[in-house]
Amino acid sequence: MPHLPYRFMAALALGLSLVVPSAQAVESACQPILEANKAKFSAPAFHDKMYDRPKANTPTGEFIKVGNKGWMKTEQGWMAVPPAMLKKMQNINADNFGMHNCKGLGMVGIRPARVYGWDLKVAGKLYTGSKLTVAYDGLPTKVETPEGAYTVTSYNGVVAPISGK
Repeated sequence: MPHLPYRFMAALALGLSLVVPSAQAVESACQPILEANKAKFSAPAFHDKMYDRPKANTPTGEFIKVGNKGWMKTEQGWMAVPPAMLKKMQNINADNFGMHNCKGLGMVGIRPARVYGWDLKVAGKLYTGSKLTVAYDGLPTKVETPEGAYTVTSYNGVVAPISGK
């Protein structure tokens, strides 16, 4: 697998974590975030577009899931993601991922969406201020990193990439 830029991985923090379950208890306040991640990967299809800075217009990475197949776009183009990896992505473990200090941050929009926040501790470094927006239907629509990178997720009209079929 090609090396992926840090910002690309940070924008996919919930989705691309390859962790194994832990015996530790997950903070109860993290459960809505984890449930939203499971709902996303259980959806028939979704398309993530990752942006490396606030107000960027061009995605720096993309991820598509259709059925039990997935694709990731990197500098080298589209590449298939193994089904086993998709399953691990759906079953992220907050303890092993360093997710903590989860909290609700309020509601936004006309059809109210909930916003959640959390902090991450990765390799001894603390990242504070990650945010997740979860639509009224329980599906996550936006993830924001503390550095300003963000991922927008759509669920309608998603098809496999032409070069990744």
